[in-house]
Amino acid sequence: LSVVRAAHADDCDAIERGRGAHGRRGRGGSGLSAFGSSHCPAHSPSKRPWLSRSVRKAFGRQRVDASHYASLWHMCSALAILAYLALCFSLAADDRRTRWHPAPSALETAEVSAASCGGHGCIPPRIHQMFATAELPARWRDTPILWRAHHPHWNYTLWTDDSLRQLVATHYPWLLPTYDAYPYHTQRWDASRYAMLHQYGGGYADLDPPPTR
Repeated sequence: LSVVRAAHADDCDAIERGRGAHGRRGRGGSGLSAFGSSHCPAHSPSKRPWLSRSVRKAFGRQRVDASHYASLWHMCSALAILAYLALCFSLAADDRRTRWHPAPSALETAEVSAASCGGHGCIPPRIHQMFATAELPARWRDTPILWRAHHPHWNYTLWTDDSLRQLVATHYPWLLPTYDAYPYHTQRWDASRYAMLHQYGGGYADLDPPPTR
C-alpha cells in the first residue's frame, strides 16, 4: 500500500510538470500514469479546487483576524500605560498641592509667651514631655536642655507619673477611676497626652529624638 501511494504521488507530480510544460492537453498527460489526473487530490475537478479556495480563504481570514487582534492589544496596552502615567502625575500634583508646609516663622521667630496667645485657634508655645520620674536616664538627660536652648521663648514642662495623675485628678476627675484601673503604664501615658494638651495646649515631644533647631 505504501508503494502504491508513493507511485501515485510520483505520477501526480509528473502530471503537474506535464501540465506546466504542455498546457491542458488531455486528462492524463502523455500516459504518465494509469490513474489519470482526476485521481490526484491536487487536480480533482470537482472537490479539491473548491476546498483549496475555502482553506486559503479561511487561513487568510484567520491571519487578518490575528493581526487585527494584535494591533488592538497593542493599542489597549498603550492606552493603559498612558492612563496609568496620567494617574501618577495627577496624584503627585494633588499631593504637592495639599501637602502641609509649616511656616518657618512659627518655630524661628516665636516671641510670644503662653499668656499672650489668646486668639481662637492659636497654639500656645509650650513643649510637653514625660517620664516616670524627674531623674532622666543618661541618654536623655540633655534633651530638655536642648529644647530650652533652641526655644528660649517657649514654656517647657517635664511631666512625671505623679504630676500626670494630679492633672487628671484636678481637671478630669470623671476619668480618674478609669485612669487608675488601666493595667499598663502605657495606657495612662497615652491618656495623659490628651489631658495635658487639652488643658494647656502646645505640643508634645518624645524624649527619644532631640531637637536640631
